Amino acid sequence: MAIFKTMAAIDEAIQDLQGSVTSLRDSAVKLASDKSSNMEDVRRAKAAYDDAKGRLDMLQDERARMADEAAFKLRKDSGGAMSKREAAGLFYRTALSGGDTRSLPQMAYQQLGMIPENNDDQGNGSVLVPTTLSNELLLAPRPVHPLRSKMTVTAIPNLRIPRMSFTVPDDDFLAADGLSAKEMQMRGELVSFGANEYRLKARVAESVLRTTNLNIEAAINQELDAAATRKEMKCLFATSPTTALKHMSLYQANGITEVSGADMYEAITSAWAALEDEYRDSASGVMRFSDYVKLIRSLAGDASLFAAQPKSILGVDMAFTEQAVQPVIGDWRYLHLNFACPAWYDTDKDPDKGLRMFYLNSLYDIQIKMFAAFRRAKVTLPTPPQTETENETGKS
Repeated sequence: MAIFKTMAAIDEAIQDLQGSVTSLRDSAVKLASDKSSNMEDVRRAKAAYDDAKGRLDMLQDERARMADEAAFKLRKDSGGAMSKREAAGLFYRTALSGGDTRSLPQMAYQQLGMIPENNDDQGNGSVLVPTTLSNELLLAPRPVHPLRSKMTVTAIPNLRIPRMSFTVPDDDFLAADGLSAKEMQMRGELVSFGANEYRLKARVAESVLRTTNLNIEAAINQELDAAATRKEMKCLFATSPTTALKHMSLYQANGITEVSGADMYEAITSAWAALEDEYRDSASGVMRFSDYVKLIRSLAGDASLFAAQPKSILGVDMAFTEQAVQPVIGDWRYLHLNFACPAWYDTDKDPDKGLRMFYLNSLYDIQIKMFAAFRRAKVTLPTPPQTETENETGKS
């Protein structure tokens, strides 16, 4: 049974305690600033303030919970519906506060897809996260993920998909467009996705717990967005990945052909031209913006080119990230991220820093479905000419 029957009663208790907290804080500060005061007195004053502040925090948490329940009850009684964001915010608040998520209003479960009512998964986040993960978090990543909108993303357990299905009518065609055919023979027709642990962390200040549900939901999502982006980018552009993650890297996938050029412009355009017909029309590239600026400067010093779209200069669209240490051109539909199972939540607290940790865990894999759909562009420096001394040495 709740100690406070009405929000008016808890508001009165909060108001009384706020006065005590302010008084104790001022007293502690005054003692600390007085050089003649005894340090033991300062510690006692601070301990009294901390105790009162902790009580106030607990009352404010209870007040927020009662306000949520009142709002949801009013909405339910009036026939109104709770939004998905409100439901997610309520779930986050309850989980972060250490409350029982099984006590959430039924309309919250309905919004989160956590039904039927007595299902064992109800209340632990295993049904909430996949919907949020695919539709809200990872499709709007922060910071910018240049490939997110172009690559394929699914959430299917034990996923296996065919690479391609095509026939080679004659030997001439095979000789002209041989990479895809050779890859099919080497790698087989099916792509099998594995399961690597995907663990994201969001740090949320205690003060956030005393705001609205929507603010809580937005704060956690924003942190998880950034963590998800950093994780994916680290996998895709890793130059020294672990053996288990090597197949995810665009730079360590040995099957991706490297095309050389005397300068960045020649390397990129040659890489694009080297793609087979079925990939070229849908291809785009990714590179460092700093490399792109150097490329523009090298084109006869024409400053007007900075205002032009990359496609009008290179013939192919380009996206930018400083993690792309080497340009990659390809059809990004053949880069595939899959989540192998529903995600799950963990929470923890750092009382010293006043932070709550919110963990989102899942199993994932990234597969390059067809190496032939991609090319890496490499600048090859010209061999310096031999000097007369070197030529004479060679003759002797």
